[in-house]
Amino acid sequence: MTTATTSHQKNTVSAAPTKPRGNPSLSYLESTLGYMMKRAQMELNRSIYECLGDTELTLVQFSVLSIVQENPGIAQSELAQVLGVERPRLVPIVDRLETLNLAERCQNPEDRRGRMIYLTTEGRSRINQLKAQFDHHQEWLKRELGEMKFDEMLAILRQLLTLLSMRQRR
Repeated sequence: MTTATTSHQKNTVSAAPTKPRGNPSLSYLESTLGYMMKRAQMELNRSIYECLGDTELTLVQFSVLSIVQENPGIAQSELAQVLGVERPRLVPIVDRLETLNLAERCQNPEDRRGRMIYLTTEGRSRINQLKAQFDHHQEWLKRELGEMKFDEMLAILRQLLTLLSMRQRR
């Protein structure tokens, strides 16, 4: 009985397709927008982290600091909306920024339940430093891609975002 089981297992194993060796084909995935955008995003994020050299902050936290810098006193709920995240997911992000003394939440005088977010002095200094480093990265991308392609890519991504957002609302 053991022999039959072993024989059956051998047949099953040998009938299974072998894994490709070397460079597996990705031709289908590489022809899809979602896959290529995700791969490009992963590489872009890696490159940005390398450029910023800041291991303490995530790119989402950088985004929050940037938005708050441009919109001092922004409501936490509005911040979540513009970032496209659920409000509960934003809480630990802002908590971390407060722990790092980069941002602070204040009670909204018009809505006691609401919180307004401001940068601290240290937060303003830090985001200015990070933006300068980030700008160098953006300039490098513009040089490598060419300014026209860079601007065209931004326009296409904005158009894609608008299109997909409208589709989701239907």
